Amino acid sequence: MQDQVEITVHALFPASTPTFSNIWLQTFSKTYLHHLERAVAELPASYSYRFAEVPAVHARMMAAVIKRAFNKDSIAFKRTCKELNIPYTYAGIKNYLEKGKTSDAPAEAQ
Repeated sequence: MQDQVEITVHALFPASTPTFSNIWLQTFSKTYLHHLERAVAELPASYSYRFAEVPAVHARMMAAVIKRAFNKDSIAFKRTCKELNIPYTYAGIKNYLEKGKTSDAPAEAQ
């Protein structure tokens, strides 16, 4: 699934897709972009921007995520957390981004 997301992301937005040295942040970014595209395509009336603006929104959100100043209350964030098995809390997201911890794996396995 991750390879499929990566191919989709780079095929649609090769120049604007941010890359991160932290593997957890990179995985979160790619998964979030996939779900943001999906949410805007499926529910355009729920968003104040067009599908073409998704790359810019994604970049702004990832900058906010890096600063830990983001709002997690969106369909894309919920779906991202669900797919990555991250507790849908600010602490859960922060823990995942810093250490790769999810809700189902024992601490020593992560």
